[in-house]
Amino acid sequence: MEQLSKTARFFKVLRMELGLTQRELARVLEISPGSVYKYENTQMKPGIRIIEKVNQLCDERNLSHVIEGLDEEIHLINKETDIEGDSMNANYIIDLQRDKIEHQKTEIEKLKLELQSKTAEATHWDALDFDYTSNCTLIRRGVQYGRIINQVTHLDVQSKTLGYSEKELNAFWDVGTQYDDFYAHPSDKLYDKETLKDMRRQMSTLPHIFNSLKSIVGDHYIPQSLLFICKDGTFKGAIAFCKVEWWDMKIEAKVRFCQD
Repeated sequence: MEQLSKTARFFKVLRMELGLTQRELARVLEISPGSVYKYENTQMKPGIRIIEKVNQLCDERNLSHVIEGLDEEIHLINKETDIEGDSMNANYIIDLQRDKIEHQKTEIEKLKLELQSKTAEATHWDALDFDYTSNCTLIRRGVQYGRIINQVTHLDVQSKTLGYSEKELNAFWDVGTQYDDFYAHPSDKLYDKETLKDMRRQMSTLPHIFNSLKSIVGDHYIPQSLLFICKDGTFKGAIAFCKVEWWDMKIEAKVRFCQD
């Protein structure tokens, strides 16, 4: 608890020197405001990634005097991680992942609000920014669906962002292959569990949507939040803005990754 209290004092001093609120410091460190609160209230230790960011921040803002008084205590955190072995390392990795996920979820919500603020008009669709696009055809048998991914663009951008090789991404997307079970497609391995659950909820409503909107002229637009599993085990948030072409049973998506 003593070590944690020293760390807590450090974060409070750092915030005062920078003149930032907890939320503003969280934004600078790319973590959730809740994490800053926990650091300052002795509820959680900062991970190695956060320590590195703090040191970099102090260097950039000429705040070496803030580090000096507490440098030994802060570096003890790194030392403790080495001493306590794999268990502590695993805990730190989990904490880092939680911070990352919370940050990405915040970014996803911002993007979703941005997209929802635009009406589902084709003019807005044409103007949307994206990192890659995908196009798939739904195969319907009663209330059951399958799918064929017809095209996926910008594998180079995906590779740079997610860490997979383009060959690996080609295997995930498996363009041109028909899967009679919608949920058996290998691309699902790219998404975290919550994203897959959300996709399943969307799919469960499609039969009713098709029946109620099949007489409507024009396309329908649906925003879908995504959380990708990167090759190194970290997560990357994104938002997909999907255009559903009812008559052709096609879904075209423009996907935009969250900024770190």
